[in-house]
Amino acid sequence: MCRQVFVAWCCYVDSQRRKAARYSQALDIYRRRLLTEGATKWLSVSSDLSHLRMKYATEKGVQVIAALHLRFFQCIIVTCNLFVNLIDRVTEHVVAKWFGDL
Repeated sequence: MCRQVFVAWCCYVDSQRRKAARYSQALDIYRRRLLTEGATKWLSVSSDLSHLRMKYATEKGVQVIAALHLRFFQCIIVTCNLFVNLIDRVTEHVVAKWFGDL
């Protein structure tokens, strides 16, 4: 009887060790999966943020270039108007000098 109890106890201890080993292995697999998924999500978010920063920088650059372009053409228009006014005044002066007051 004592031997049967000892064998049963040894079987119980072995089954508990196998159970603990299975739990440990399952937890290791679970941890690895969590780490892999976490790293994947982190890389995905990092990539998305990098893309958004690049898109924002590009849009900002386009806005700056468009504003510069607009300012350049405004300056050209003002300069052209100044030259037209100057040419008109010179022409009036020359016509008045050559032909007098008509």
